[in-house]
Amino acid sequence: MLVCDLRHYLDMHEDAPGPARRLASQLGAVVRAGSALPVGTSATSGVGCTKRPGRRPCDGFIMVFRHRNGQIAWACDVCGDEGVITGWEGSPTDVSGLDDSYAEGETIAVVMSCSLFDLLRGVLVLDAASELLIARAEGASEGVVLSGSAEAFDELVGYVASEANAETDRRRARLFDEACTVLETALVEE
Repeated sequence: MLVCDLRHYLDMHEDAPGPARRLASQLGAVVRAGSALPVGTSATSGVGCTKRPGRRPCDGFIMVFRHRNGQIAWACDVCGDEGVITGWEGSPTDVSGLDDSYAEGETIAVVMSCSLFDLLRGVLVLDAASELLIARAEGASEGVVLSGSAEAFDELVGYVASEANAETDRRRARLFDEACTVLETALVEE
């Protein structure tokens, strides 16, 4: 079990080892998912497990639980890797103070591949509704399910399209375009 204080993983030096940076990124993703939950609740997040049991990637999702004492507990639903995170309040990955009540429209759901969802998690500039749409995503057997208002999806499409236009790597630009297509299809079917 990993017990950590997120503050130890913030502002890592550029020369920090790759494994430490990947762990910091994973812990930030878990905090984003956990802090989007109401206190005392749990969910299977869209955050994938990074463990490699038997030298093979684990295909599990991270289950998160936001305790009343301020801790975020997490565990993989497949391999059982688990931990507890403290010191996350007020961090850049804390979304507990965001409000998406302004986003209106029918509630829609989109299923996308884990790789496309991981790409969306890397979009740096998002409004509150888009940020919470990604943070509240849930893992499922068919991929990652994003669920929220039509307005939140419409905003997210705009941010992803902007990221696609700014991307210089053609492969990543194609992936951003594919993510836009998946999101836009859900809006059209609404």
